[in-house]
Amino acid sequence: MEKGRAEAKASRFGHRRFLSSWSLRGSANETVPGGADKAKQTGQLIKQQQQQQQQQKKKKKKKKKKKRKEEKEKEKENEDEKRGSS
Repeated sequence: MEKGRAEAKASRFGHRRFLSSWSLRGSANETVPGGADKAKQTGQLIKQQQQQQQQQKKKKKKKKKKKRKEEKEKEKENEDEKRGSS
């Protein structure tokens, strides 16, 4: 059903981009030989990339937090030294 809709849309707008995007998804995969496997692999790859991005974000956030904490400690030490010397 969705593939039919995509074909209609493609013919209406005069290009085949819709068809190629549908060949990687859902019910259209049964009509393409090996399409379901390809879609599964593509989905897994996308998931894996998203997980890696999330992990990188977490690492970056953790690093930033640690750096901020160290800077605050240094400021505190500097203030204590100034108070002690005056």
